[in-house]
Amino acid sequence: MENKAYNEYLIQLDRISDLIKKTDTASKKVTTHKDVYIGGRNSSGHPHGHGTLQKSVGTRFAGNWSNGILSGNGTIEFIDGKYEGDIEDFKQQGKGYLTYNNGDVYEGEWSKGLKCGRGTLIYVNGDVYKGEWLDDIIHGKGKMTQNNGNIYDGVWKNGACIKVNQEVKIQSNFGKGMYCGEMKNFMPHGNGKAVYNNGTYDGQWENGIPQGRGEFRHNNGQFYEGNWRNGKLHVNPSVVNMNARDPLMEEASRLIVAQQKCTRSLLKIAFDIESERAVKILNQLEMAGIIGPLEIVDLIGQNESGQNRQVLVLDDYHLTQILNHL
Repeated sequence: MENKAYNEYLIQLDRISDLIKKTDTASKKVTTHKDVYIGGRNSSGHPHGHGTLQKSVGTRFAGNWSNGILSGNGTIEFIDGKYEGDIEDFKQQGKGYLTYNNGDVYEGEWSKGLKCGRGTLIYVNGDVYKGEWLDDIIHGKGKMTQNNGNIYDGVWKNGACIKVNQEVKIQSNFGKGMYCGEMKNFMPHGNGKAVYNNGTYDGQWENGIPQGRGEFRHNNGQFYEGNWRNGKLHVNPSVVNMNARDPLMEEASRLIVAQQKCTRSLLKIAFDIESERAVKILNQLEMAGIIGPLEIVDLIGQNESGQNRQVLVLDDYHLTQILNHL
């Protein structure tokens, strides 16, 4: 009898223990999902007047309430920052500023909780954007002033500057310059003009490199126009008649292969010819595969009157083989 009573006692303890666990779990769930409001209420018990609502998810609303709805001027504290300004139906609506926990600050217009209209975002690193927004993204006309002094004033799309209306500093593998035109990822892309120390390129770009139709005007008066590929001006085969080769072409080719140097001025001085004829010979040498195309890097980097072209043939033996097959 004693053993039976003891066993029943143990069973009761287990039941009580399970009940306590369930009660604690239920209590925790209620606490976890409970919102807390402190402030004025109307006769129906709804928030009315000034008050503060602390949401269980971490967001905190403070301001003036009307029949349970927060509207007008107030504050919203998010996990990543604090907003102060106009509020409608628990969302930023109208004008206000948001201070992010990382130090960024936005002040401007809002719509349905998103940056929309005109506003200014001051980044913690010193960059400043002032202009138009759409659905929380930089979009439209605006100006970005970076902490390094670069200014991108123009048109933005989906957070990226696609066109600058005033010159901006650019730097690439072939030099530094001032650029105005279409952009992508803060690089020339599309149609635009770049001014360098030695001249100006005006034409089409792709990812910061001349690509497509364009022209380069050197400060010494020389002019280069045509189709560019990867920053190289390729001669147009339709304007080069290899059946009417210049009488000086072979002698010129042997000179440049021997010196492993090729410029327009070299041919002009060596053969006492005009610039136009020197260009004709260079085009024929390029079509024959003896020299490479004119590169933007050479146009920008050279100060001499004729820019250097890459010599593709290393010795007279291989040059003779090329000439014999023309």
